Amino acid sequence: MYAKGGGICVISVYKKLEEKVKSQLYRSIRAKMVLFFLMVALIPLILFGLLSYEKSSEIVNKQFNDYEQFAVSQLNKQIENTFEQMYVVSKDINHYLSDPTLVILNEEIPRTYTGFIENKNFEKIFGST
Repeated sequence: MYAKGGGICVISVYKKLEEKVKSQLYRSIRAKMVLFFLMVALIPLILFGLLSYEKSSEIVNKQFNDYEQFAVSQLNKQIENTFEQMYVVSKDINHYLSDPTLVILNEEIPRTYTGFIENKNFEKIFGST
């Protein structure tokens, strides 16, 4: 009876030990699988994030450079237009001052360009009739 009871005790200890080893192995496998799936999910996600950041950064930089070139060209055109207007104004004033046929009869000399243009238009209208 003792041997039989002792055998049952050894068998039950063996079964408990076997269950404990299996549970530890299961936990270890489960931990490994969770870690593996996290790595499988996170590595591509991180790579995708880095690639999309680089691409969007490249696109934004290109758009900024394009806008910068556009703004510089617009500024250049505006400066050229201003210089052309200044040239036309100076040419008109020079013509007005150097033309001996223009006679001012008791009139006030224009002090602004607008007054000059009005006077010039007045002289054109009455000079042609």
